[in-house]
Amino acid sequence: MDMLWKGPWQSLEHLSFNEHDLEGTVLGLYESKPFAIDYEIRCFSCWRTRQATVIPKRGLPIAVVGDGEGNWTCDGEPRPEWQGCLDVDLGFTLATNMLPIKRLDLAVGDDRTIKVIWYRFPQGRFEVVEQNYAHLAPRLYRYTNLATGFTADLSIDDNGMVKDYGELWCQLC
Repeated sequence: MDMLWKGPWQSLEHLSFNEHDLEGTVLGLYESKPFAIDYEIRCFSCWRTRQATVIPKRGLPIAVVGDGEGNWTCDGEPRPEWQGCLDVDLGFTLATNMLPIKRLDLAVGDDRTIKVIWYRFPQGRFEVVEQNYAHLAPRLYRYTNLATGFTADLSIDDNGMVKDYGELWCQLC
């Protein structure tokens, strides 16, 4: 399946996904400077992240690998401070919000706070943050980044993929 979004930073994003694998490209302007980032996400069948690779056009790729039990490496180095995280959230795309939505499988009215490895854009680094997902209505979630206080309502499609992300991203096709 392929999707296209218009997003913040005058960006466009193309995503291809099948089964439990996502591959995307984001092109945009940040502080009047063009940027391009490719990314790849591989998940176990339970929607726990197995691998996430961020490939900036100008810069070095960064790869994180998880065992599905909350143990991680970054570019081959163990990262014990990430212990217990099951998801990776890339701050330049809405696509990674699908992963905890699918994994948590919340009933309408339920919410859950989780720890994730968050790629902070444009800083280009991973850090652990707490996030909350609340299932407000069929096909509608509220996302909150507890570290920053940022909140957005997320509408999803039949596959659980986010179509619209507050005022920031909207699906074009």
